[in-house]
Amino acid sequence: MATADAVFVDAGLFIGALLGDDPRHAEARPLVESARRGEISWCTSAGVLAEVYAALTWVGAQPAQPPDTAAEAVRLLVMEPSNIRVLDAGSAAALKMLDLANKSRLSHFLTGSVYVPESVEIKPMLRTQARR
Repeated sequence: MATADAVFVDAGLFIGALLGDDPRHAEARPLVESARRGEISWCTSAGVLAEVYAALTWVGAQPAQPPDTAAEAVRLLVMEPSNIRVLDAGSAAALKMLDLANKSRLSHFLTGSVYVPESVEIKPMLRTQARR
């Protein structure tokens, strides 16, 4: 999969796919499975995967997962044979994100979803919000 053809996916879709009681589950699970099979091209970041792990182990998760179960679920999202690519990031990418967030006056809520890898063009980010 070429990164330029991929859609960057935020944590909400992964969380929705993994938590059966999440209101996004019915829509998110088939999308994640399609991406794992390579039917659609997705990429994400290590920071997003950390957010997914945190959401799964959070005491308020329905149901909260033990750390080993959550870690395995997150690993399976991106380990072979999954076709979901994890983008490389470094300090230059972090500085670009901060510059973009500052110039765009992004709130703290949106800033966590901005990811600008070095010399990589990606399609617009795909993210969800839980419906309440």
